Amino acid sequence: MFSITKRILGETYDMVITEEEHELIKESRRCLSASLAIEEKYDILLSNYYELERDCLNNVLQRQLFEGDVYEQVATSMSLFNRRFVNLLTSARLYLDQTTANAKECAPDEPGLLKNISLWKSDAYDSCFEYRFFEALRNYVQHRGLAVHKVEFNCRWTAISIPSAELHHWMQMYTEKKRLTGDRAFKSAVYKQMPEQVELSMAVRVYLGLINDIHLKLRSALEDRVDKARDKIASAIEVYCDESNENAAGLESIKWDVTKQPRVAEESVPLLIEWDNIRQSLVKKNGKVSSLKKWVVTNSQSVTTEK
Repeated sequence: MFSITKRILGETYDMVITEEEHELIKESRRCLSASLAIEEKYDILLSNYYELERDCLNNVLQRQLFEGDVYEQVATSMSLFNRRFVNLLTSARLYLDQTTANAKECAPDEPGLLKNISLWKSDAYDSCFEYRFFEALRNYVQHRGLAVHKVEFNCRWTAISIPSAELHHWMQMYTEKKRLTGDRAFKSAVYKQMPEQVELSMAVRVYLGLINDIHLKLRSALEDRVDKARDKIASAIEVYCDESNENAAGLESIKWDVTKQPRVAEESVPLLIEWDNIRQSLVKKNGKVSSLKKWVVTNSQSVTTEK
């Protein structure tokens, strides 16, 4: 026997459903959980990138305003940004490795989707040095050493002898090729393609832009299925509330063992929709950033747009 009801003390409405309806509810719940997991992992990745860029801006401002020992400042900065890159590269690997399994949970009857995910990742790897570089760097960081080998602080006037000129400050971080020489933890094919040093601030923007492309393709491929899963659960809740004149608090779809008295719940699926609002919020929050390499955050008062 299958029904939608509340397992609470006292009487409550028991809406009998078919086994097929129960299985659809269970599949819908699994789909929404898996799609939420994908969005949460992508949000972790973007949040780690945000922290990296935020700390770059903070470090530049501190260097601009406050004096101190140069070696100590650089050492402190390198320690901070190596932590940031460990977090970012780990979360990138977490996202890229686990999204395939999550997509399979969300759409188990679509083997073509898994092939597409693999193809999207392969295309990004084959088409872009920055993607290959960070994949190799992640392996190096997890097994051998650190990502940031050098930090530079720079400044430059926007013009000479003009009262409105600004002194712009920025920082750059590098992975040096010589530090990787002969290390088997860094992929040799990528090593051969490296310049003498890779500037990480710009390279990571290219890398994340490509991951964003993969994420948006995956989100689009799952959108219809996810929407139907949400509608299925919302519809089951609505029908129950209409028939019972009760609210949906504590509602479950339950498979009962009626051979025992009183009956025993063999399997239950919570019926609620509010938690899926988190996924919808993350979808809205984390949009297209594939052009990240062209984005610049500035507080300059003389920025103009060239026509």
